[in-house]
Amino acid sequence: ARRMVDAWAESAVRAAVEDGAERFVADLAAAVEIESVSNDPARHAEVVRMGRYVQRRAEELGAQVTVLDELGTASDGLPIPPVVLADFGAEDGESDERPTLCVYAHYDVMPAEVSDGWDTEPFRLELKDDGNMYGRGSTDDKGPLIAWLSAVAAHRSAGVKLPVRLKLVAEGREEAGSDGMRDALKHAFFSDVHAICISDNYWVARKPCLTYGLRGFCGLRVEVMGAETNLHSGIFGGAVFEPMAAMVQLLASLVDEDGLLSVPAVLKMVNRETDAERAKYDAIDFDVAEWLRENGLREATSENKRDVLMRRWRYPALSMHGIEASSDINATAIPGRVTAKMSIRTVASMDANEIAKLIEEHLRARFEQLGAHRALSLSVSMTYGAPAFTADFSDDNFEAARRAILDIHGVEPDFTREGGSIPVCTDLQQLGKSVCLLPIGEFDDRAHAPNEKFGRRNFLAGIAVMCRYMAHFAEAFSSKPGSA
Repeated sequence: ARRMVDAWAESAVRAAVEDGAERFVADLAAAVEIESVSNDPARHAEVVRMGRYVQRRAEELGAQVTVLDELGTASDGLPIPPVVLADFGAEDGESDERPTLCVYAHYDVMPAEVSDGWDTEPFRLELKDDGNMYGRGSTDDKGPLIAWLSAVAAHRSAGVKLPVRLKLVAEGREEAGSDGMRDALKHAFFSDVHAICISDNYWVARKPCLTYGLRGFCGLRVEVMGAETNLHSGIFGGAVFEPMAAMVQLLASLVDEDGLLSVPAVLKMVNRETDAERAKYDAIDFDVAEWLRENGLREATSENKRDVLMRRWRYPALSMHGIEASSDINATAIPGRVTAKMSIRTVASMDANEIAKLIEEHLRARFEQLGAHRALSLSVSMTYGAPAFTADFSDDNFEAARRAILDIHGVEPDFTREGGSIPVCTDLQQLGKSVCLLPIGEFDDRAHAPNEKFGRRNFLAGIAVMCRYMAHFAEAFSSKPGSA
């Protein structure tokens, strides 16, 4: 009889996802229209408005909502936008024996203007003939956020009680450093959580995956200073040491001829590969040629699939983001000050502060070898650091997600890492519970870029996966205690 009830509930919820498709897409469209760009102070009110939208939608779906809106001041000097804590728990004070699943999402987005190269209005969701929904935040991260709310709505429409006590935490500063989240995580809301799920990353190819590792981040600022003012190149050129020339030589010393990080002291911190690990990468569904084509690239640093994936996920990478000079690029001036900004994506065995120290030591040693070192000065500082994230993908949380993907997509997911960083992952992990990354978007969704999109089919399938994940989660955790 229990199996018959479960089968009926599954069928009813799946039908509700299909029947509610247009309403769910409309909800996403309403969210995309709110220009919640967290790193633009002029749009702060829109970020707050988006937080209130999440609060209202969760309350409409029956959640008890707590809004943390006194978390202090963000790095831009404005109040931290509200962190929304929505508890889809027992009603009317009845006891709730269901295991507690906490899901994280963010409702802020990156900047977007038509002039950046968009083919559509970025803050208006547009469904095109290719089956994709275009708009800023459609895949990062409003799409997954609305998908979780839609999964709740599907259960309500079907008349089926959620199999878990679902707790949703949504913040509005993820794209700008997650100000306030560490304080938010101290709230009693998280005290009975069994495990955590995040849908804020992407498939590696056209096949579903589960992600168990992310690289960390170490941001660096390097400055070379010479004269107090800019100098005329016609008068001083050839007779003085120039900060720009010194900067170019310093940056070049950090990489090899392929542009790969080559600082020995940093590379020594990377754990050795194992045969079993290499075999795992070989089994992942990933086509280098398709990846290059979809991203408008001509060539990768290797033609080998395993090498490309390992360089994206397993090994540290240094990226140089730009060089700024105290003089205009069109002027015939020698800049007195040159500043470079770069970052290193770190891996599990690395600490951002230690990496920053090693890079500074390397640059200072190279600087001392330059003939200009007595005439110029060098400054190196870390701007921001975040640890790498790794999880045990054999635990019950990942197993529930794996079974859900198999139910909906009919395939076993790949278990992957990812090269980006989601700092809140390690913060959530500090709660002492499993954190599973369950992506529902595809590798070519162009998050942060012009023409960001989310496949309508992926969106709806993602809602269905979330529904099945909750069912399998309840089965796996029903006899296990949450946090004390």
